[in-house]
Amino acid sequence: MIFNAINLETHKKFRWTKSTKKVYEHISDKHADYAGAKIIEHDKSNFKNFTDYQIYNREKSFKREIKKRVDFLLANSKDQYDFVLKSRALKLDIDFSGKYAKYKLLDEPQLRPTRSRSITKLKKYDGRYDSAGIMERLKDNIVVPDLENIKQIFDSQNQAEVNDFELNAKIEPWQIDKKTNHGIYIDMEYGTGNSGLIFIHNKFLEKNNDGTLELFVKEKDYFYFMNGQKSQFNKYLTGKTLVNQLSYFNQTIPVRKPRELRMIDDLVSALNFLSDNQVTNGEQFELLASKFDDMIAEIKSQLVTAEDKIIQLNLVLKTLSGASSTDEITKSKAKEKLQQMNIDPDTSVDLLEKQAEALVIEKNIIEDKLSEVINDLRLYENIKHTSDKERENDTVRNNEVKR
Repeated sequence: MIFNAINLETHKKFRWTKSTKKVYEHISDKHADYAGAKIIEHDKSNFKNFTDYQIYNREKSFKREIKKRVDFLLANSKDQYDFVLKSRALKLDIDFSGKYAKYKLLDEPQLRPTRSRSITKLKKYDGRYDSAGIMERLKDNIVVPDLENIKQIFDSQNQAEVNDFELNAKIEPWQIDKKTNHGIYIDMEYGTGNSGLIFIHNKFLEKNNDGTLELFVKEKDYFYFMNGQKSQFNKYLTGKTLVNQLSYFNQTIPVRKPRELRMIDDLVSALNFLSDNQVTNGEQFELLASKFDDMIAEIKSQLVTAEDKIIQLNLVLKTLSGASSTDEITKSKAKEKLQQMNIDPDTSVDLLEKQAEALVIEKNIIEDKLSEVINDLRLYENIKHTSDKERENDTVRNNEVKR
């Protein structure tokens, strides 16, 4: 792409800022993609669908993958010897000979080992991934999976992460401006008079059997919006904003998968494992029970937020209904209230009703899961109480025998 260094209208020198290169990279990529020409790959990866992207994203960062394997081993090893043995099963080489532990993935093209302090984002490293920190953490583990099963359990957890997403939305055919080998370009308006294209890579898309497309994203994924006329309006949008915009124009409601659900399932699996092995006391059990308590408190807080949103939406719907009333007094009061709430009187009632319905469904899902978890936790607490009582009785009997 070639352009003049001098603006022909103002006769001023072209202004190059920090973001200029990125802006023109996106413009260049779009024209090359439309023409079927080769794109200069800024990221060497090329994905055919969302699943391929998730698998790649899980493996592309050595530090992230090392941390994942080490955290898994910390939760599923009984001592340092067991930790090292199981690390080999997960193709992870560990060197404890220096000041800092060093980790290297044996199933990846990692050339140099990674230091323990580099695999965490903590500003002040506390030694948790070094020999002493690992031994201290493993003291809490009473029962852990066998060496023979450790790889299968780890792979199973990874597969669950591959299938994970936060938002799922439908893309209508009329919203697609162009399909290319790399993805699709969507016509979209973002603000008044600000229309343009947004590119969605194949890695975020899945094609249904009927030929329609579905979008799978996380709220913090980023997409680049390109204004067709003025590049100064180009900007990055989050996955959440993209889904909201798409759904607003095609009048569909996105599916939101609460991220807490998978976290709860992981905790339930861990508690089930301890229960199956008759572990009802000790730090390992108490730690998981504490995590459950924290999770329950967080979900209850989110339920309150969801309920508030539903109440607010219903209030807006009621006010919009009043704004179209034949009674002039009711109509005037409703319009005044809409102005106070900063709501456009022409807002689609049908869309708001769908949003309220989606929130109710999401709230019900979380409530059902919360109820299930609370029941499970109560069961474990009852088992623990019974086990503690039996130990107390055994202690009393032993003392009586000694007398």
